Amino acid sequence: MVIFESHNIDLAHEDEKSALIQWRQEGVAWSQRLAYKTGGIYYPLINASHQLFFEYPESVIEVVLARHRAQ
Repeated sequence: MVIFESHNIDLAHEDEKSALIQWRQEGVAWSQRLAYKTGGIYYPLINASHQLFFEYPESVIEVVLARHRAQ
């Protein structure tokens, strides 16, 4: 289960939550399509926000190194 931006959704007003969940689902689908179309790799991260470079630097490095090795 992808829980991207779950912290912000948890803090949102009840009347905003369903729209935010739909936004998250659409964003995940878009990211997956983009990775597929560009020959990239989609890595779902648990409880990430838009600051993933700071929150998950090890994962970012792992992805970059994996792509480099694959070339």
